[in-house]
Amino acid sequence: MTSKLSRFEVLAATEFIAHVEAQVEASWHRFADLRPPEPTYSIPFFGRIDRATLVTVGANPSSKEFAKGRGWRPNMSPQEIADRLLNYFAGNCTPYHPWFSGWFRPLGLAPEQLEEYVHLDLSPRATRSMSSCNPDTFLDMVRVDIEYFFEALSRCRSVKLLVPAGSASNRKYVLEAIAESGPSFGWRVLPRVRRNELAGCARHYCLQSPDGTAINVIAFGSSPSARNAARVEFESLVRSKVQEIKRLAFATEDDTQ
Repeated sequence: MTSKLSRFEVLAATEFIAHVEAQVEASWHRFADLRPPEPTYSIPFFGRIDRATLVTVGANPSSKEFAKGRGWRPNMSPQEIADRLLNYFAGNCTPYHPWFSGWFRPLGLAPEQLEEYVHLDLSPRATRSMSSCNPDTFLDMVRVDIEYFFEALSRCRSVKLLVPAGSASNRKYVLEAIAESGPSFGWRVLPRVRRNELAGCARHYCLQSPDGTAINVIAFGSSPSARNAARVEFESLVRSKVQEIKRLAFATEDDTQ
């Protein structure tokens, strides 16, 4: 059974979403070629951000999230959006987007673990499909918007494991973007990320937060966005790491003694 959200959780998420939505909307003119035809909202997170111990990271939300019948209405307030996103995996509203099945099939998260899971993206903007976007413009968008990712990550006060996966515009892995921009916001990835190390595999890193906290990182070169055989390979790779992922993300002090 999903636990009830606290008033603080809803208020904090509402204020964050209102801030991000206003800033993103004001800068859309810089990335007009990337904007999809359907109306969208900025999505800085999916899930219970204040409780998350497991955080997956992608490039940006899919515009298909806003397809007809998925529960998004015109002129939703920041509080309505916050309620939708905080309860995104709760099972009591519109089902989560099929993209997340690429994580959940191999991970096999229990209901109580879904309450400790959140997904973040480098950019909160839903764009046209990445393959149809100009790669330079897409990467420019990521560089502008990544501050919202780091702000969202700083709100994940219980995070134990970060799992970035895939690439941004096929020119830069998600972890590479985090490592390159992180120092500007007080975050640092160790050891140095080398592009050829991530192709078709999973690698371990450490992310140091501005206050010096060390967060475990398991980075994947591909993601649930992969298609056909590549997606099967991605899910197989995640499945090979599932015990380690669950141990790092969900183990309590009693479990480790």
